[in-house]
Amino acid sequence: MREQRVLVLLNSMSPGVSEATERVLPYLDHFGIPHTPCDLASQPLLAWLDECALILVAHRELDERGARLGAAGRQALPRAVAAGAGMVSRDPRLPSAAELGLSLPLARRRHQICGV
Repeated sequence: MREQRVLVLLNSMSPGVSEATERVLPYLDHFGIPHTPCDLASQPLLAWLDECALILVAHRELDERGARLGAAGRQALPRAVAAGAGMVSRDPRLPSAAELGLSLPLARRRHQICGV
C-alpha cells in the first residue's frame, strides 16, 4: 500500500537549495501536506521510495555531477515511478523519463511545474 506522503528530494550542498527551503517546504507545511525531506548531501534515497505517493525534486541543481543520486538512485527513481509513484521535478537538468528508461506517453517531452 502506498503511503500518502510526498518524498521531497533536496541537496543542502547545492546552490539551488534555497528554492526548496524558502518556497517548496513552507508551502507543503502551510497546506498540511505530509512530506519527508531527504537531503541527498547526508543520506541516500530512503528505502521506502517505492511506497511514497509522490517524489518531488524540490530545486534545480539537485545532482549537478551525478554523485548524489549515484547509479542506485538513478535506478530507484524509474522503479518507483513504474510502481505507481508520481514524480514532479523542479530541476530541468534531471534526466527525462526516457533517459531514465521509462516508457511513458510523455517521455519524449520535458515538463516542469512552476509557481510552487
